[in-house]
Amino acid sequence: MALIKCPECGKQVSSQASACPNCGYPIKGSSSNITVSPTMLKFTSKDRSAKFAIVSDAKTGRELARIDRETARSINITKPTEITFCVRFSMLMSSNTIHYVIQPGKYYELKYYKKTLAWDVGISEVSAIV
Repeated sequence: MALIKCPECGKQVSSQASACPNCGYPIKGSSSNITVSPTMLKFTSKDRSAKFAIVSDAKTGRELARIDRETARSINITKPTEITFCVRFSMLMSSNTIHYVIQPGKYYELKYYKKTLAWDVGISEVSAIV
């Protein structure tokens, strides 16, 4: 048995493991039936100063995606994953951060929107990405 580096989270895992115990990523060469379903994320905002959204794994802090305004990205996850999401305006300025659990194979819209007098961030599951 050898220890290898998980391609998803970078932690060490047995080469004989069917999936990484840290992130659930299927290990290459395993006979596991784990399927990786792309999860689609779209970032929308009417505020043009919102440059991009950063989506990170809340458990490890690892960045999963950087999504430009009005674009969509897919990420591969094998199990429900708690994420953090914030909007960046510049390298130094960002919005508040929220936590949300996303599911494999689902579609989500990440929003930066005007809520009464202030701007806020939100995530909602949608049936399709348009």
